[in-house]
Amino acid sequence: VQLKQHIRMRTLSALPQMNPKQRQNILFFLYDHELIRSDGPSDSINLSGADFSFLKFSDHRCYLVNLSLRYVFAEQIEFHECNLEYADFTGSQLAGAKFFRCRMGSTRFI
Repeated sequence: VQLKQHIRMRTLSALPQMNPKQRQNILFFLYDHELIRSDGPSDSINLSGADFSFLKFSDHRCYLVNLSLRYVFAEQIEFHECNLEYADFTGSQLAGAKFFRCRMGSTRFI
């Protein structure tokens, strides 16, 4: 748990200094290592308050089933043809977010 708390703090302090592509890479890294997945361990990293605004997801890596981005800022984020089934955006600020031809079965927003 201490390691995950350390990762959380480092991530939250680094994100504001990164450009959108770097923030997207961080998101993929955390997801690929099952640190921000709703089907992962119960002690997944809490990224509440993290800013993922203006990111665009559309490449072949847009398979984000069970993605957990609860209580984050993600204004004008875009997902194109992504698989977001079972994703959890509960409490997140998604003003202007766009979801184009995405698979979103059982995705949570509230």
